[in-house]
Amino acid sequence: MSAGRMTSRLTVEVTGEIDACRGARVRAVHQDGPARLRLALRGPPGAARDGHTDLLVDLEPAFPRVLLAPARRAPRSPTPLAGALRKHLVGARIARAWPIEGERALAIAFERADQ
Repeated sequence: MSAGRMTSRLTVEVTGEIDACRGARVRAVHQDGPARLRLALRGPPGAARDGHTDLLVDLEPAFPRVLLAPARRAPRSPTPLAGALRKHLVGARIARAWPIEGERALAIAFERADQ
């Protein structure tokens, strides 16, 4: 997939790739840029033992995007935002992803066993 601007068509394609990861567990959350978050995923169930990938969420105004990317090592210390997100997302699984109709946006639902 090209790393171009998030068009409506590209948003639908990316959403499909993320939705195919249903069941993948969030192992960690880190921030590797001022507006870039990475959710380290493991799985989904049935994937190879080393099935690690990152869900990259880049909120840079000039180039916003969401995509699956190769796993990357986390910075040594979490930012306050990454730390707060870890409390809610680590251990959660991707339940579903869907495009927002008429928008260049998508939604991702996570579920936790303890909720």
